Amino acid sequence: MSNTKKILLPIMLIIICAFILTGCKNPYQKQTEDDKQLENSVAQDLDEQLNTAISQEDQRPKPVVTSVDAEQLHATDEELPHRYNLTPQGTYQEKSLSGYSSLTYEWEMDCGYFWYKEKKVGQSIAGFPSTVEWRYDTAGECESALAQIKIYDDETEVASPFYSVKVFLEE
Repeated sequence: MSNTKKILLPIMLIIICAFILTGCKNPYQKQTEDDKQLENSVAQDLDEQLNTAISQEDQRPKPVVTSVDAEQLHATDEELPHRYNLTPQGTYQEKSLSGYSSLTYEWEMDCGYFWYKEKKVGQSIAGFPSTVEWRYDTAGECESALAQIKIYDDETEVASPFYSVKVFLEE
């Protein structure tokens, strides 16, 4: 046996015996357990922060829609399609909706269609400023039209629930 082996063998035996006698675990295994504890701790902290943020978001004021103004664009009832500019009315943080430039709207209608840039868009439209053009092709077809409107504040990322509002209020 070489001199190096004669010296290293007893040292290795001493190290092995020390691990066995002291009950020490594999250092890599211990590190893994510590990592798991750290991961669990971080995950719990993140969950708590997320729950707090969600709770605070729920308490933030949200935009409220109370009615829709329908500005008639067609000259007579015989002119088709019937065309209207629809503008929601309501409040947000104690002010009128019209006082905010950061708000965008998602609209859905139960009849008719939206018109944008000389094209028929469909019965829903999203990401637009407050006023949208809405049309229908048959006179009287949408007398009881119902608008679903959801408002987003792009600055604070607050979103309202959908509000259902009749377009034409009965007089």
